[in-house]
Amino acid sequence: MVSPQRAKLSIQGKDLKYKLFIIEALIFLLPFLSLAYIFYRNRVLFTVSEMSIFALILLLVLAGLLILRQILDGLFSVSTSMKKAVTENEYLTNIQKQSLELNEIATSFNHLMHKFEGTTGELKQRIFELHTVKELYEISTQTLSIDELLNALLDKSTAVSHCHAGAVFLIEPGKNSFRTVASKISFTGTPENYLNIANEQLAHQIVRDRKPLLIENIHKDPRTQYIDLPETPNVSYLSLPIFVRETMVAVITLSHKTNHQPFEHNDQNIVSILIDEIGSAIEKAYLHSKVKKHVIKLENRSTELAETNQQLQQEVTERQQAERELQKAHEELEKRVSDRTLALKEANTNLKREIEKHKRTEDALRESERRYKELSITDNLTRIFNSRHFFDQIKIETERFTRYNRPLSLLIMDIDDFKKYNDRYGHMEGDRVLARLGSIIKESLRMTDSAYRYGGEEFTVLLPETEGKQSLIIAERIREAFAKEPFSPNGNESVHISISIGVAEYHDAESVADFIKRADKNMYIAKSEGKNRIHF
Repeated sequence: MVSPQRAKLSIQGKDLKYKLFIIEALIFLLPFLSLAYIFYRNRVLFTVSEMSIFALILLLVLAGLLILRQILDGLFSVSTSMKKAVTENEYLTNIQKQSLELNEIATSFNHLMHKFEGTTGELKQRIFELHTVKELYEISTQTLSIDELLNALLDKSTAVSHCHAGAVFLIEPGKNSFRTVASKISFTGTPENYLNIANEQLAHQIVRDRKPLLIENIHKDPRTQYIDLPETPNVSYLSLPIFVRETMVAVITLSHKTNHQPFEHNDQNIVSILIDEIGSAIEKAYLHSKVKKHVIKLENRSTELAETNQQLQQEVTERQQAERELQKAHEELEKRVSDRTLALKEANTNLKREIEKHKRTEDALRESERRYKELSITDNLTRIFNSRHFFDQIKIETERFTRYNRPLSLLIMDIDDFKKYNDRYGHMEGDRVLARLGSIIKESLRMTDSAYRYGGEEFTVLLPETEGKQSLIIAERIREAFAKEPFSPNGNESVHISISIGVAEYHDAESVADFIKRADKNMYIAKSEGKNRIHF
C-alpha cells in the first residue's frame, strides 16, 4: 500500500496534462542548466549584447513550449469534441473551428522554429568568438615574439570573420614602408600580387587616417578610387590599425569572405577585441626587444672595457719588468763599486750622485703621475672634480648604500639665466662666476661630501650618510652664500646671480640613471617655480 506522502510525489495516476507539464519543465530547465555549467567550467564571460541574445533564446524556447502546450490542448479539445460528436452533432462546427486554429498555431510554430534556428546559429558564432579570444590570450602569454603574436592574430582574425585572405604589415620606424610579418591565402583564383598591392595601399591609408577602414566593394568605394588594380570580382576589405599605447606599430587587412558577402561592423568589432586582447602582449614584446638591444650594447661595452683593461695590465707588467731589470742593474753596479772602493773612490762618489739624480727623477715621475691622475679627475676651471669622476664616485656610493643601507643624497644645481650673463658680459666673466661657485660649494661642504662640475653651468654634490631633509640644509647654505656673492663684470656695478637646486635621496634598488634623473627633474621644477630655490 502506497503512503499518502509517496502518492503526492508519484506521477502514476496523474492525467496526461500533468505529465506533459513535467516534460515541458524538463525540456526548458535541463538545456539551461547544462549551458550554465559549461560556461562556468570554461570561464566564458558574456558582454551585454551576448547576454541579451542568450535571454532572447530562452524566451523563444519558452514561447515554443507554450505554443506546443496550446497545440496539445487543442488536440485534447478535438479529441473530447469527437467523443461528444458521437452522440451530438452540434460539436462538428467546433471541431472545424479548432482544426483551423491548430493549422494557424502550427504555421506560427514553424516560423518560430526558423527564428530559433537562426538565433542558435548566432549564439554558436558568439561562443566560437569567445573561445577564439581565449585561445589568442593563451598564445599571447606564452611568447615574446612580435612576429608570432601577429601571426596568431591574423590566424584568429580570419577564423572569426570567416575570410580567405589577410595580411599583417609591421610599420618600419622612421620609414615610409612596411614589413610583411604575416599573410594568409586559403583559396586559388586571385593573383597573390593583386592582394599584396591592395593590402599595402589600404595599409598606407590606415596609417594616414589612424582609424579602421571597412570597404564593402573596393571598386565602388570612393575612398579607394586612387588604387590602380586590375579588373577583379567585387571584393570586400576590412583593415584595422594596431597600436602600442599611442604609437601605431602595424596594420591588419582582411578580404574575401567565405560566403562572398561584404564585411560587417560585427566583423570589425570582434577583430578589434582580438587586437585589444594581445595589445599588452605586443607592448611587452616591444619592451623585451628594446631591453635585449640594450643588453647587447652593454655586452659590447663590457668587451671593450675588458680589452682596455687587458692592455693596461700588459703595460703594468712591462713596467714592472723594466723596474726589475733596473734594480738588478743597480745591484750589479753597487757590487762593482764595493769591489773597487779604494781604487775608484772618486768614481764611486760620482756614481752615487748619479743614483741620487736617478732617484730624484723617479720621484719627479711619481709626482708627475700623481698630478696627471689629479688633473684627469679635476675640472680645470673650478678646481673641483669633473663629471667622469662623478659617475665613478656615484656608482661607488650607491653600491655602499646597497651593502650597508646608509642614506645617500644628491644635489644638482644650475646657475639661473647664465646664458644671458654670458651674452651680456662675455665668457671670461662667466668663467669667473663658475670658478667662484665651485669655491663656494667646496667651502660649504663637509669632509665626507664631494662636489663635481656636471657640465656647463651645472654642478652636482654627493652627500653620503645624509638623508634628504638633512641635505636641504647644505643646499640652502650653498644657495644663500652664492646669492649674496657680488660680481663686478664692468668694475663699476655689483651683480648678484642665483642658482636653482634639485635634491633627491637614493632609493633601494634604484638605478644610477633614475637617481640622477629624479634630482635633475627636481632642479627643473625649482626653475619653473621661480628660480633661486630648492625643490625636494
